[in-house]
Amino acid sequence: MKKLNFAYIKDVFETALDLEDFDLKLTSKFEEVPDWDSMGHMRIILELEERLGIAFEIDEVIDVDTVEKILQLANSKLKT
Repeated sequence: MKKLNFAYIKDVFETALDLEDFDLKLTSKFEEVPDWDSMGHMRIILELEERLGIAFEIDEVIDVDTVEKILQLANSKLKT
């Protein structure tokens, strides 16, 4: 599978968090994005797992607190 880009991750966030008019950026952080709280975090991770057919370990996702870190984590899982 090819490397994921920001547009892909943005779509994941928009779907998981039901974002409409929020200007999501790579630097957007946990709790700065509407509904990106602990439950929203799990919705994002589950959306990625379902779309990509991968599974994350709890310790992998616990400290992932920016859009860019989620993108990097997802891309790292695609390589394994």
